[in-house]
Amino acid sequence: PLDDDGRADSFVMFKVGKLQAPKRSSTVRSLEPVWNESFQLDCVRSDAVEVEVYDDDSMRKVKMADYSELQGKAVLKVASLQPGVGEVRTLRLTGGPAKPTLTMMV
Repeated sequence: PLDDDGRADSFVMFKVGKLQAPKRSSTVRSLEPVWNESFQLDCVRSDAVEVEVYDDDSMRKVKMADYSELQGKAVLKVASLQPGVGEVRTLRLTGGPAKPTLTMMV
């Protein structure tokens, strides 16, 4: 659930197959988090990048059985990207309690 003040401590996970990028840092108490981070995932055109956004509840006073609640997920097909060209993509996240979007430069 959201924090007591109605906000979330969000973080993002990126996976390609069984490879997973390190957990991105959490934003604190925000409904519109911004991450200014970069990383590289090795992939081929037939791959898909799985993106999952979670609310990090590990710092809550009342601990949950699972400290991170899924806020939404999406899949970005690598074949949809132009090689060597930076693009801004907005993904609609599904599977969570709301219908947020994630905008990223790829």
